[in-house]
Amino acid sequence: MTESWLQYCIAYTGSLSLMTEWKREPKFPKQHEYEIVRKLLIGEMVKAEAATAARNGLQDNYNFDRSMQFATSDFGDCEIAMKKFVDRLAANTPEPDAPMIDFLMQKIGAPEQSRPSLSQGLRRFTRETMQQFSATET
Repeated sequence: MTESWLQYCIAYTGSLSLMTEWKREPKFPKQHEYEIVRKLLIGEMVKAEAATAARNGLQDNYNFDRSMQFATSDFGDCEIAMKKFVDRLAANTPEPDAPMIDFLMQKIGAPEQSRPSLSQGLRRFTRETMQQFSATET
């Protein structure tokens, strides 16, 4: 679980930042800047996987192209969760962040018995992080 934590936290936290920009500018997901940030986040995910491989002595088995393919796919999954989060916020649905939390839990392979307590912490982190991002001027 912990080995994949960093790369998926990059996707998760990056998505919170993208959502904050989206709130400021509703057309942001269609803008070039969105794609730039998306590519940077995917690149950071790939770097995290490469570092994990090196730390575990598996650098000879590391494949950049495969890592890029998986990171792009994983970030696409995160974007789907992010869009569901935005829709749930707009609809005033209870626990609107559930799709994002489910994304992270699935990707890191969190055991079922740990998910309620992890979710609680993630909800607090999500709320506080988005408030901090919103308070920051661009």
